[in-house]
Order: sequence, then C-alpha cells, then structure tokens
Amino acid sequence: MGFENLKKVKPTALLEMKSRLLGRPQVRKVALPPTSAADSVPYLEQVASACGDVFCNIAKRCLEADMIEEPQFSGKQEIDIALRLQRITENDIVQKLEHIARTL
Repeated sequence: MGFENLKKVKPTALLEMKSRLLGRPQVRKVALPPTSAADSVPYLEQVASACGDVFCNIAKRCLEADMIEEPQFSGKQEIDIALRLQRITENDIVQKLEHIARTL
C-alpha cells in the first residue's frame, strides 16, 4: 500500500486508505503514498484475482462492516452495535475463513 512504517500513519490517512481499497474517491485531502501502475486495477479486484472471490468478499465485508450496520442501528447504544458487529463477523467472516482453512 506504500506506507513505509504503518505505526507512524495518521488515522485520517488510514481512513482514506479504506476508501482507496474500496475503490471510492478520496473524501479528505490527505497525503497518501502514490499509486503504482499495478494500482490501476482496483485493489479488491487484485485480491479476487490472487485469492478468489470468497476471500475478496470477506475482505470487503471487513472494510464495510461499520457502514453496513450504521443505518439499521442508529439510536442504539454503542455496546449493542458492537455486539451485532461481533456476531456478523463471526457468521460472515470467521466461519468462511475456517471453511477455507478446512478445505486447504
């Protein structure tokens, strides 16, 4: 992704990196590492090409988890949202990864 030292990356740059990974336009004007010619293919398409669609969908689900739950749970306490996200993660991500591991 072009970061020399991930520990030194500012949170705003990480949020913008999430947008870049999802193929969305930059929201804030934050300095990000330059993209290479290989980056002309969207990142998630590269993941799908290298690892398969199932793994790509898992990666996308991880990146979008907070946005998926936000509208449905507006007005709920943060702990309720956190528990819901934990259940979704277990059902949609962990179980799929375990299935992939078993088949390998």
